Amino acid sequence: MTLTSFIWDHVTPYVGLRNLFVVSMLADTVLNVLSSAVDSYYLFLLIKFLSGVLVGGPLSMVTTYLSEFHSAKYKARFAMWSGLAVNTGIIVPAVVAFLVLPNSWMVNVFNRRYTAWRIYLLACSTVPLLGLLTASTLPQSPKYLVEIGKPQEAFKLLRWMYRVNKGKPADTFPIKAIRARQNAQLSRTSVFAESWKKLRLACYNAKLLFSGPYLRAFSLLSFLQFGSMLTFNTMRLWVPHLFIILNNFDEERWVEDRVPTMHEKLDPRTSVPAREYLECPNFYDICMTWTIYAAVYQKSTIIALSTVGSAFLVGTIATSKFRRKAILLAGFLLSAACSFGVNWAYATVYMLTLSATMVVTTRITGNIVTAINADVIPIPLRSTSLSVLTTVGNIGAILGNIIFSALLELHRVGPFIGMGCLLLACFCLSFLHLKPVRTSPNTIARLNA
Repeated sequence: MTLTSFIWDHVTPYVGLRNLFVVSMLADTVLNVLSSAVDSYYLFLLIKFLSGVLVGGPLSMVTTYLSEFHSAKYKARFAMWSGLAVNTGIIVPAVVAFLVLPNSWMVNVFNRRYTAWRIYLLACSTVPLLGLLTASTLPQSPKYLVEIGKPQEAFKLLRWMYRVNKGKPADTFPIKAIRARQNAQLSRTSVFAESWKKLRLACYNAKLLFSGPYLRAFSLLSFLQFGSMLTFNTMRLWVPHLFIILNNFDEERWVEDRVPTMHEKLDPRTSVPAREYLECPNFYDICMTWTIYAAVYQKSTIIALSTVGSAFLVGTIATSKFRRKAILLAGFLLSAACSFGVNWAYATVYMLTLSATMVVTTRITGNIVTAINADVIPIPLRSTSLSVLTTVGNIGAILGNIIFSALLELHRVGPFIGMGCLLLACFCLSFLHLKPVRTSPNTIARLNA
């Protein structure tokens, strides 16, 4: 998704967002079904990589597409509600996992044994299938129809929207005609020439953001977004696995007079599956089978619900620059404290609370950074800055998961201490005051050229 997200910006003007949704959701559905049937680990990775490439387009474009059906008066409110709907997507996998994975199901399909894990993958395949069915019923947006030189179709669509929204006859629609150049965009400019022009403009905008008066503000925003998304995605994806290890802790072999801490419970040697392998010289190369309890995914569902609810609540509160700054500082400070404290949590409920707080607060800080970007970066560069921030956040998510895995093998305390230091640095940098950067007349002329 990170490597190919920029491609969709150059493809959508020629295929239409609605067509992109249909094709990508169809391919994603097929790939998800195939992933549930393959036995090769590397083939599974390849299928998931291709799925990420295909789903990256709709994920980044769905809000843009739907906003083209709203007037300027309702776009801000729609963005808030659509963001909530998109964020609820993180709840679905946790709920389905809670219902499916702990079961010892075994089903034969075409002489292939489908365990609970394969059934889970099939259940997740219904999500892109629902997206495919939904996208198939959607029209092209009025904006796209006008841009490709079909104003009459756009006019008919707007009349239909007016009739549905107002409950009045389409003949009473106040606009009587739409004027546009017929097929102007697609007939006069080749796909490659237009894409090359957009790519050069995007590179020029990115160069501007990291130079001159924009450098200080945008570098700070990029670092804050990097820290937020690294922690959010790392904890969100690792918490289920961590709780599987915690739930497999061997209480019978604990001989200390105190309650074990989290980093002691994460040691593979203290787990129940490790009992029969402790004397093996190559212990850490052994593939042990963990017992999966339904409570693991119940906790993941709680964290997902907390994240979505809190992010939406904060979105309704953060209506001024002062409130956004206060929420940003509080979010980074609280997440840093939880990252340091989770190492020495004794009870599972404390570990769950601290982990959930880290996920919730870093999701909130990421949203606040995006809002501050709109306040600081001028409109001609805002679209590029948002794309760069998204890419930086995705890179943070990738690096976070790789580094967390490596540090967890070296020392159980290391990953959380490292994230705590990163979040503490973000907290300190959040004190810096960012003023809106004005765009020079020369820059505006260059961007409009």
